[in-house]
Amino acid sequence: MPVIEFADVSKRFNLHRDKPRSFQELFLSFSKKRAAAAKSDEFWALRNVTYAVEPGESVGLIGSNGAGKSTMLKVISRIINPTSGTVKINGRVTALLELGAGFHPELSGRDNIYLNGAIMGLSRKALANKIDQIIAFAELAEFIDSPVKNYSSGMHARLGFSISVFLDPKILLVDEALAVGDQSFQQKCLEQLQHLRRDGVTIVMVSHALDTVPRICTRAIWLDHGKLIMDGPSSQVVDAYYKRVLEQSSEHHVDTWAPSRTGSGEAWLTRVQFLTGDFKPCLSVRTFDPLIVRLHYRCKSRIENPVFGLGFYRADTQVHLSGPNSGFADVNIPYIDNEGYMDFRIPSVSWLPGEVVMHAVITDRGELHQYDYWHECGRLTVVPGGSLERLGVMATGGRWQLGLPPIAQAPG
Repeated sequence: MPVIEFADVSKRFNLHRDKPRSFQELFLSFSKKRAAAAKSDEFWALRNVTYAVEPGESVGLIGSNGAGKSTMLKVISRIINPTSGTVKINGRVTALLELGAGFHPELSGRDNIYLNGAIMGLSRKALANKIDQIIAFAELAEFIDSPVKNYSSGMHARLGFSISVFLDPKILLVDEALAVGDQSFQQKCLEQLQHLRRDGVTIVMVSHALDTVPRICTRAIWLDHGKLIMDGPSSQVVDAYYKRVLEQSSEHHVDTWAPSRTGSGEAWLTRVQFLTGDFKPCLSVRTFDPLIVRLHYRCKSRIENPVFGLGFYRADTQVHLSGPNSGFADVNIPYIDNEGYMDFRIPSVSWLPGEVVMHAVITDRGELHQYDYWHECGRLTVVPGGSLERLGVMATGGRWQLGLPPIAQAPG
């Protein structure tokens, strides 16, 4: 018997506009009979969605922002009801939708563990057998008897995650919970979810870090504007979604910018572009494809011997992937003046699928004086298709070959 069943499920929200902002406006609206004319727009977060999840399955929900992923989790957890269709849930649901949202601020972390466990129907004796695991996993032993109102947002999140995964969940809903804490704690979360999956816990998770979905989920569901686009093996669905992203990025180019900048301002970067090997604008690239980063600049006056530099980082872990620099490469730029652009050409992108954040800088030759440092000036999605490698951040491009022992010679 499926533990989750959606049959032709739709969810509509009404977006009211021109609402009265005060009692006086409300009174006037009634007196002028304007209340009936208040504008309301319908927004369908889910449209005729049908699927079923079997016990022990791990399912990833993918799609762009506004696709309906979080709405689906809220319908499964009964936080909201569907507008039409039927939903059947067979089993206790544990939801990691807003980590720590259910904590009582005046109670200690320890008391909140017992409180959440009681709400989930667990006895105090059963909780006593779990509490040391929860505290150790959350890395909060020093603060567990302090009121949670004094916890940081990260501490709230770590405790919420630990409670949810250690209190014997049957159906676990995860909404971007893997963004919790630093990289080492994120890895612990991944390993714990994989452990739950091996133990037969049904997992339905939302993650924008799509490279993690095939690691945890055997199946993926792709939603777009509330509609189910594809349902199948996670690697196939993620690859199809990435292919759509790649096609759309070649059709729609958006110049990137960011507000975080420092520098003296004699020269500055005006625009950043990612280009394919044949100079077409792109926002996505496959592993081992060529890539051109074009930095457009402008100068107040002539700048002698400038140096252009880039920094590439993984968006999910902030791992520093590379930091190319025209000075390191012994590229002599006598001067820049007025405006122009500088290209950095990558013959073969070595990054594995995931989102890459880029910083850019213009400095003097000695790299002691920054004219412009542009933090997070660009974001690039590396999509699957160029390499069969999956784990880590860099593709080796290596090949496997089995060495066979020499054939034994028969005695003469």
